[in-house]
Amino acid sequence: MELNKNNEQIDTQRNYNLDLIKAISIVLVLIWHLQPFDISIPNITRFSVNIIFKEALNVLYFQVTLIAVPSFLIISQYIYFQKLKQYGYIYFFKRLAVLFYITIFWISAQFLFYYLVIPLLSAGTITLPPPTNISDWLRLIMIGGPFKLNSNTNVGSSAFYYLTTLIALTIFSTLYAIACRNKQLEKFISILIISMSLIYFQQHSFKEGVITYSRIENFIIYIPIAHLVNSYRDRLRYTANYVLWAGYFLFCFQDVYLRTSGFQFNIYGRVSIVFGATALICSLINKKNTTEAPSVRFLSSHSLGIFALHLYIQYFMTLYLMPIFSLYYIRRKMPFWEFRINFQVLSIGLLTVLVTFICVYILGKTPLRKFVK
Repeated sequence: MELNKNNEQIDTQRNYNLDLIKAISIVLVLIWHLQPFDISIPNITRFSVNIIFKEALNVLYFQVTLIAVPSFLIISQYIYFQKLKQYGYIYFFKRLAVLFYITIFWISAQFLFYYLVIPLLSAGTITLPPPTNISDWLRLIMIGGPFKLNSNTNVGSSAFYYLTTLIALTIFSTLYAIACRNKQLEKFISILIISMSLIYFQQHSFKEGVITYSRIENFIIYIPIAHLVNSYRDRLRYTANYVLWAGYFLFCFQDVYLRTSGFQFNIYGRVSIVFGATALICSLINKKNTTEAPSVRFLSSHSLGIFALHLYIQYFMTLYLMPIFSLYYIRRKMPFWEFRINFQVLSIGLLTVLVTFICVYILGKTPLRKFVK
């Protein structure tokens, strides 16, 4: 979901690595939002087996897929720091203008969808009244537009908090880059931001109350991480990757324990997510490859459009397929060998992905391509 188109000077090898990271990340975003896998094993009498199987799906959704957005943010700031060094601080204004342009387009689309399309379809009850003052407008804009429909669907969120977060991180990254012109100050600021963020996340893991997923404090930590990866990319060794992955698995175990013990759950404000996203980036940033799969290039180059459109497509798929399921008595859980698979969410998820890919491919051939590529 890197939004600028000024990457021509980046060598082919690095472009492939970035494409691969973005392709993996957008697949994880789709799995998290669509959650197409809902499987149980009713014929197995041992209670522990079903618990383990269910927890494995929870690990996929809550531990693996959620490193996607932080990975996008690291890559975005990683490229930004390179461009800032290459073109100077004038690039800050160019990037900010592009980000504002794209953000205004997509958040406007979200407002229109929520307050115009939904009432016309009579598909859901609007739970948020239209803003009546400037503070309400700003709040809705910062979280990516209105969301959460009171309907029988599992759809209704806005993913555009990512765009407002990217604007905020671009501003903070510029201030960070200015401060880090002093190398000693760079180390101090980086260590301070990373350590304080990790402590903050760890404390909140054991406290009541969650860090809302769209809040900027979830993502500030990725500014120094991106800068350090950019500065020390050539010095990354397998040992560092092993340490990062070990930290990721260790704190994943902690998350599983806390979640099963009834503690409230943070989406992005967790130490495991920081370790996981950083481990993914560091493991692939220097990966040596000679050819790029067409699927990787497609997913990477259209990641912004996929990210923006898939929730709309999912909404309409859910809206029109659920009555068909009821009409033809298609059960929610269908038997497959020893398993019971939720055919409804699986079919909605697969069709959503297919239609989303078709839409972004077509839009990528039109003047609207700047909003999907």
